[in-house]
Amino acid sequence: MRTRFTPFSRLSRVSVAIVLASVAAIALPRFASAQTSPPPGVDFTGIWMGIGDDPDVPYRNSPFPSPAPLTAKGREWSEHWADPANNLGAKCLPGGGPAGHMNAGTFFPIEFIQRPEQMTILFEVMQAVRRVFLDGREHPEPDDLESTWMGHSTGHWEGDTLVVDTIGVKAGSLNGSGSAIVARNGDTDPRMPYTETLHLTERMRLLDDGQVLELEQTIDDPTVYTEPFTLMRYWVRSPETPMLEYICAENLRPEDEG
Repeated sequence: MRTRFTPFSRLSRVSVAIVLASVAAIALPRFASAQTSPPPGVDFTGIWMGIGDDPDVPYRNSPFPSPAPLTAKGREWSEHWADPANNLGAKCLPGGGPAGHMNAGTFFPIEFIQRPEQMTILFEVMQAVRRVFLDGREHPEPDDLESTWMGHSTGHWEGDTLVVDTIGVKAGSLNGSGSAIVARNGDTDPRMPYTETLHLTERMRLLDDGQVLELEQTIDDPTVYTEPFTLMRYWVRSPETPMLEYICAENLRPEDEG
């Protein structure tokens, strides 16, 4: 039997409209939750000092995993960076990368400059600069991604938490060969390497009325680690601490000259 085509009746159109409105109502909150700025009052701007092992601060940097989940290649790289001849810091190179530089050591301060489109992080050590783009851009395509010491970082806000995604770094060591300062006593052996395949995910938020900065780092580098691992790092606001000029090539030790 032939089926006759019947245009939508008014009732049918109303039913479809209700369904579409329901779908939109479900989808709208998801779209609205795409947050491009932090809540009012959340401002990372300022100078920060890592807590290290300060007993007066009620937070603790987590140690590197022990035993480290190193692959065979990871063990090779660990030994490579443990050799003083390969120390990138002695060569005035920022071999700690973005994760190593944000290791919450107590010797070198860091400074945040927060703008809607970019979070800029200044490191006194090596005069290094890190830029986290908050303008919605994506990482470059692999063929266009140039490896750099700080990599390419993009970020977005989830409530009061800044979520940062970083790729495109040059190889180095998180806790030794380079400018990285260890976060806890004993974090010196083995060296914790990373390579160009590092995918670094960070979650930053303010605690204690904005006086403490918390960082959760997830290190995912399948070249040197059998599984990802997560570190916690903490800083305290330190507006009285000056950011000094650090020129690595000045005041070299005699063994570094030449």
